[in-house]
Amino acid sequence: MPRLVIISPGHLSLIQDLGRFGVAQYGLSQGGVADLQAHCWAQKVLQNPTSNASIEVLFGHAQFQALEPITIMLSGADCYASITSPKSAASSKQAISNWRPFTLKSGETLQLNTPRTGARTYLSVRGEFQLASSLGSASTVVRNRIGGIKNGEPLRRGDILTINESKPQYNANKEAPTELASIPRSAISRYPMQQRIRLIPSYQFSSFDPTMTKALLNRWFTVSTQSDRMGIRLSSSEAPTTQHTGLNQTDIISEGIACGSVQITHGGSPIILLQDRQTLGGYRKAGVIAFRDLAKLGQLRPGAQIQFELTNIEVERVKQRAFYHYFSL
Repeated sequence: MPRLVIISPGHLSLIQDLGRFGVAQYGLSQGGVADLQAHCWAQKVLQNPTSNASIEVLFGHAQFQALEPITIMLSGADCYASITSPKSAASSKQAISNWRPFTLKSGETLQLNTPRTGARTYLSVRGEFQLASSLGSASTVVRNRIGGIKNGEPLRRGDILTINESKPQYNANKEAPTELASIPRSAISRYPMQQRIRLIPSYQFSSFDPTMTKALLNRWFTVSTQSDRMGIRLSSSEAPTTQHTGLNQTDIISEGIACGSVQITHGGSPIILLQDRQTLGGYRKAGVIAFRDLAKLGQLRPGAQIQFELTNIEVERVKQRAFYHYFSL
């Protein structure tokens, strides 16, 4: 079976699949890919089930080597990827494009550099990584010490991932199968540093003071360096303060939190909760990010700016169902 060696994991490389559901009752996070769209497109092009795991690489600078030929696709943030062959000069590199399958031959090294835009790159393979499942998922949640290769640990230098190949097998030369094609050009995601994000208002939205809601929807917020897979912290030079909320922050009862929930802190700054969020929260919530924009959140880097705009839950439900149907989720 083909094997992929982690030469360098870069800043952070994690095994992620669709996530771990039905575990909040145990105090565990959902986990799963931060950019579901990038993950699903790669698995679909490679003709895999979308439930297969990918390697999620944060901010590039990772290296992988094939011990046997492997068909790979990179999606998400474009890291100027290149392949170095042991048979060629050290300076000779073959550039690799995102969103297209390619073959990493035996002994070749795949190098990911700093992404042009976005934050997370997904390395997906034809077939599936041979991984143990923990509570129905291989997703790595470091804070819960679950998933991945061992006890929720990130990938380390020297780790080896074995791949169970898809059936039927590839051709004798192990070249990328001709039936695999790149995704439609219109489906390739872009990751600008300024984005508008759709917000579905929650039942608590109307309890905010009008001054607060106006500020929330009219201002551009900046992504903090304290953001991670748990949540995105936002700041603004004109961030609303507690005195504008019209709320007594001490009377809130903690409740379950959905992915994409937008909490408003005591200081009035929003926090968007993501895949590795805690299971309960006591801040008031302005709403939840529309499903079709969740993937954008996974690609926001510190310094990026977003502005919220309200959307309709009925419209967003149709969009979400269409996505689920297309990728057989």
